[in-house]
Amino acid sequence: MIIYATKQTFERYKLKLPAELTPPLNMIAHYLLELYKDDKEMAKALKKLFEGNPVTCFAKLTDKSAIATLNTTQSSFADDGYRFYEFIREGILHTMEINHAANFK
Repeated sequence: MIIYATKQTFERYKLKLPAELTPPLNMIAHYLLELYKDDKEMAKALKKLFEGNPVTCFAKLTDKSAIATLNTTQSSFADDGYRFYEFIREGILHTMEINHAANFK
């Protein structure tokens, strides 16, 4: 499976390109299964996907239309960053909750 990411995402999260990978971490599977835990059909499909494709790597997202859509979505959801304060508790930003809200609400 290939997950496309922008150059900024690669830099911010220090992601590695496929050629730079050593044994891959299976954190993406855990993250997606947690994100979709309430959607039984999607969770089942993800489990099947990861069983059939145990290696996950990242590649640069170069589709300018997709990048523009992602930037617009992020900007409208975040309200210039103020919305993220709703997801901070005890000094911790709960990113899983942000992704769940952005995807399902």
